[in-house]
Amino acid sequence: MEGAWQINEDEVAENMIESVVSGINNHDANSIKCVFSESALDNAEDIDASIDELYDFLGEPIVSYEEGNGSGSTMESSDASYR
Repeated sequence: MEGAWQINEDEVAENMIESVVSGINNHDANSIKCVFSESALDNAEDIDASIDELYDFLGEPIVSYEEGNGSGSTMESSDASYR
């Protein structure tokens, strides 16, 4: 039985995506890092450098994203240079 306070998996995933997109658009590494476990962050070689590379790769803010069919999500930058 689901409780009133229980969040379903889709909501958790949506919150994680929103945190990452917000982190990318605002260059806020902490918003991106919060979706990873402490163990994952401890074992990452240089998460801050990787996040900086992500900012450089994307170049522009993400303006939209859509849920995929289980194989991932699609995101679009403001200049539509990638999808």
